[in-house]
Amino acid sequence: MKLKTLFTITLALACGLLAAGCEHANSTTELIPAAVLVNQNLAESLTIIAPDQKFIANVKIENPGYMSVGDVVPAGKYSKEKANLPLVYAAYAAGAEVKLSQNDQIETLRKLDSLSKIAGSNGQQAIAFADVAYIGSSLKSSLYTANIDNLGLSTPVFQIEDVLQQWALAPLAVEVKDGQPGGVWYTTTGWGVGGPGIVFPITQGLNYFDVQAGSNTEYLSRDESLQGLSPDNRLAGSIASSSSGDHAMTVTNLETRWTLKFPLRKESDMGAGYAVFPPNGQYAAWLEAGASPYDPYQYNYVVRVGNLSEAKVIFEIDAGAAAQTLNADAVTYLRPVGWLDNNSLLIEARGENWEDANIVRLDLNDGKLYQFAGGAFVSFLY
Repeated sequence: MKLKTLFTITLALACGLLAAGCEHANSTTELIPAAVLVNQNLAESLTIIAPDQKFIANVKIENPGYMSVGDVVPAGKYSKEKANLPLVYAAYAAGAEVKLSQNDQIETLRKLDSLSKIAGSNGQQAIAFADVAYIGSSLKSSLYTANIDNLGLSTPVFQIEDVLQQWALAPLAVEVKDGQPGGVWYTTTGWGVGGPGIVFPITQGLNYFDVQAGSNTEYLSRDESLQGLSPDNRLAGSIASSSSGDHAMTVTNLETRWTLKFPLRKESDMGAGYAVFPPNGQYAAWLEAGASPYDPYQYNYVVRVGNLSEAKVIFEIDAGAAAQTLNADAVTYLRPVGWLDNNSLLIEARGENWEDANIVRLDLNDGKLYQFAGGAFVSFLY
């Protein structure tokens, strides 16, 4: 682990705008996670872990398999009683299903052709998901949003049909107004794109769909590939969407439109992605990757942390540091998954066997790594 005290940052707007943007982002109520949902045993449940690392409960899930970030959405306010925690998740068999786990009972809410993503509302019941289907040679994706009590009867609020490039809707977060879904933050994702050489999500743009008005607002253009959204939906991390563009991490304040670019490490020839932000919006953490000189399909991963108000990188965590913390022979993959609080970054680390997953915590106060929990990170609970 290395502390960076000097780093050159490229500002797209003046530093004064940067400071004003950060102050504005801090004016809202901070969303501090109350617990963490972890996939520990690939069995029939997910595990709730308290911030102090104490076990709280297991929650029943059918066939959790390799469930990880983005597969499960808590749909309600967290309580220490697991019966009060509804979980909405995706299941894939002869198409896709949206399922609800509550009170140790599993219910199928929707059956779909296919599913791009499920998004939640940070402790509230609103859910958004996108159904994706081929119609002839074109790809049609339909955005749904509802509370869990009427999700099964919901109808599309927005649709796109892509004939040439086949991009699909991917909801990211739901904003709630008067107890109902008021708007959905979404991007578009390259449908069916994957495989060796693709390290980070393939996305284009960032938009907000106002459910009541039926209108769209663009916040990032299709030239920008979204890599992460802050808990309060005010900060976004992105890279250039062009394959030949600069894939350095750029942080954008979506209200003031200031931007801040963190140049890549010279070794990060595969670019950057997976940006996560703490509740107070003072930092950004992201992953950078470089190709191994020994194998073109193996990568060297480094998690970086940038201080937005000081405009500099303050920490870099590599696989060796994570392996030492875990007393593991090797760590072959890293990914920042979120912030436990304003000074505690959670990082998922995996061994040579993909099932060998653990979560480590970087404490910004002392600059040290600590083991947090065994298993794969799934979601925060609020």
